[in-house]
Amino acid sequence: MVDEGKAIQFTSELIEKVVHVGYSDEQEEAYVYLLKKELIIDKKMHSFGFSTKDERENFEMKTEVESK
Repeated sequence: MVDEGKAIQFTSELIEKVVHVGYSDEQEEAYVYLLKKELIIDKKMHSFGFSTKDERENFEMKTEVESK
């Protein structure tokens, strides 16, 4: 478990090492598609590893405020 307020940063290299494609069916693939659509397109979210300097600074400021 990751402690509250902590973040795990996944680089593209780490993602390549961790991800293993196994068995899946159409229903599972549709679920993954909809989940990615919601997070990436609708909510405009992305991996912390691809964040801009401003996004990282805003995240650090937010976590500092929440930890006080």
